[in-house]
Amino acid sequence: MVVLTEFEEAVGPGAFRIVDHWETDRMAIRIAHPNDEQLLAYVALGNADGRYEVELETEPFHDSDLPYPVSGRFHDITLGELKTIVAQHLNTPTPQRSDLPQ
Repeated sequence: MVVLTEFEEAVGPGAFRIVDHWETDRMAIRIAHPNDEQLLAYVALGNADGRYEVELETEPFHDSDLPYPVSGRFHDITLGELKTIVAQHLNTPTPQRSDLPQ
C-alpha cells in the first residue's frame, strides 16, 4: 500500500504498527503507536482522486464505555497532510515541509 510505504519513509521504520481490527474492510486501516495500541489513527484509504480521511483515536477514559474516544477527524486530505496528521498524533517526528506535496 502506497500510504504505508510513504508513511514509513516519513517517520521511519518501527515508528508505528498496523492494527487491523476489521479484516473485512479492505479500504481502511488502523495505524497505532508502536508501544500503545490504544493510540490509533483510522485511515480510510485513498479514493479515485488520491484523497484520504482519518479519524484519530485515544485510549478510553477510565469511566467511559466508549472503546476509543475520537480526538480528531479530517476529511478530503492529501497524502502529505495525512502523514503529518498521523505522525503528530502518534508523537513521532513529523515529515519535513519539503516532503509534503505542493
